[in-house]
Amino acid sequence: FLHKLKMQKISLAIYDPNEFRGFALSDDYAPFIFINSKDALAGQAFSLVHELVHIGKNDSGVSGGDRFVTGKESFANHVAGAVLISKSELPDENEFKKIQEDDLIRKIDQLSRKLKVSSWAVLTRARVLRRISEAQYRTALSQIKEQGRMQPKASVLSNILAIVCRPVGE
Repeated sequence: FLHKLKMQKISLAIYDPNEFRGFALSDDYAPFIFINSKDALAGQAFSLVHELVHIGKNDSGVSGGDRFVTGKESFANHVAGAVLISKSELPDENEFKKIQEDDLIRKIDQLSRKLKVSSWAVLTRARVLRRISEAQYRTALSQIKEQGRMQPKASVLSNILAIVCRPVGE
């Protein structure tokens, strides 16, 4: 399928990744996926898979900030997490229970580096799989945000990429 697609890169204005990570516009002929290149590379990878889920469901969606986590956004997050982080790569619930609160962030960061995904993605996947409690999730997420680690790292790209996919020959 992917070899039949023709892709173009279009530069747009720069947006804060804390407000906007990406979006998908579903269309039978030319679906669009926009990824904010000001986001960390791990965030860009997550957003790309997330937005591909929207396109696969013939659905449009926006990624970014807690305000966007609704039914379809939550589903896309779950699928992206499952694609990027397998169950077997996370410690089981009993191992997470043994980890002290301060060490939880260190463990999440260690897994993040190993799996080349964001700390938020690891933390969210652990919560979805019920490896950590909602309370652990909220506490760890708050610490990550306070430490400014939700802020993007410098990206190789300097603007938002728009990937326009069209079947070749049409």
